[in-house]
Order: sequence, then structure tokens, then C-alpha cells
Amino acid sequence: MKLSKRLLGIAKMVPQGAQVADIGTDHALLPCYLIREKIAARVIGVEIKKGPYQRANLNISNYNLSSEIELRLGDGLTVLKPREVDTVILAGMGGSLICRLLEAAPQIVTGLKQIIVQPMNRAKLVRFWLAKEGWFFEAEDLLEENNHFYQIIKVGKKGAEINLSNLTAAYGPLLLTKKHPLLINLIETDLKRWQEIVGELAKANSKVAKKRAQVYQKRIQQLKKLLDCLKA
Repeated sequence: MKLSKRLLGIAKMVPQGAQVADIGTDHALLPCYLIREKIAARVIGVEIKKGPYQRANLNISNYNLSSEIELRLGDGLTVLKPREVDTVILAGMGGSLICRLLEAAPQIVTGLKQIIVQPMNRAKLVRFWLAKEGWFFEAEDLLEENNHFYQIIKVGKKGAEINLSNLTAAYGPLLLTKKHPLLINLIETDLKRWQEIVGELAKANSKVAKKRAQVYQKRIQQLKKLLDCLKA
């Protein structure tokens, strides 16, 4: 079966023989792939919306995987039992939602060995939350597909709290250390966006706009310095 580059990148993060819960499984393509490729030993797909839940059920049935993939209708990790799985995937959703779902089920999170996340936005918020909770960063990847950048983050069993800077949380401690080849493209895209925002604020003749522009100018300078380091 064929997966998108984004889903393939997530699948590569899953440990061999893992017991997986895919939260927000949508069409259940990722669970089907993990079982068919003999990566995961078992997968529970979780979907809160009835439409995607029904489509996921159909896909699982079409691939004859009903005995190996269990589908549950419900909200996030709350439909799981403690230590029922050792790996949780939260992908294709906003960073705020990822944090909320993890916070809502501490009894499940405590028993996990790995968490794999792919936030559609606010990656910085997600990394700050994971670091605060003592999870350490095992692997990170950055992909580009259909003119979108996707950060994939895998964290391991909890330890001591990790301190991250704003830039490290936004772009990933491992991605920065390894100077991922797509990182410059991502930062240049963000830099252009902030420059456009500052340009629009400059047109507004108000004290509030000027203060915001000053804050964003500092961010722009930080990104420029980071780019210089990555290009060195």
C-alpha cells in the first residue's frame, strides 16, 4: 500500500514490535501499514468523528486486518487502558490539541515508552510540554510535501526535565544539531512570513502596532543569526 511521505516518516519512527495507539487515525492508513509491514505487533486506532471512524473501519476490513487492528470511537487517549500500549502516535493535529490530549490522560502517558507527534502547527509548544514533563528527544525528522513542512518528533521514557530555548523548541534540538538539510528552507519560510507581518504593521499608525513590530523585529534578527550559523 502507498502512504504519503508524511505518514511514511511517522511509520519509520515506530519501534519494531511496538504496541501502538494511533490517535486521530482518520482513514486508518497508518495502522494498516504498520501491521502489513510487520512493524507493529498490535495497533489501536482512535477516532472521535463518526465519518472517519466508519471509513477507517472499511479500510481495515478491505485489507483483512480486522483481527489485528482494533478501532475505537472516542476522544484521544481516554479510550485506552493503562499500559495497554507502549507507543502513542498523535499526528496531523494542532500542537495545542496534542498537549491537551496528553494532559487529559496522565494514567495512560505514565505507562508509555515512546510518544510520536507530528504537529501541524505550534511545534514549539509541544516540545516545551514534552521537555517539561521530562521526556527526552530520541529522534526528529523534517519533511516537505505539497509545499508544507512537517516536523516529526519521537520522545522516550521520562527522565529529568530538559531546558529548551525558544529557537530550540521551535526547530528541534536534534534537527538543529544535525543541521537537517531542510531546516534552512523552513526557517527562511518563517523569516519571510515574519517580515511580511512587520511590513503590514508598519502601515498601521498606532502604538500597539509599533510595539508588536519591535517584538517581531527581534524574532527576525534571531532567525537571521540562526540561519547564519546553519549556513556556516
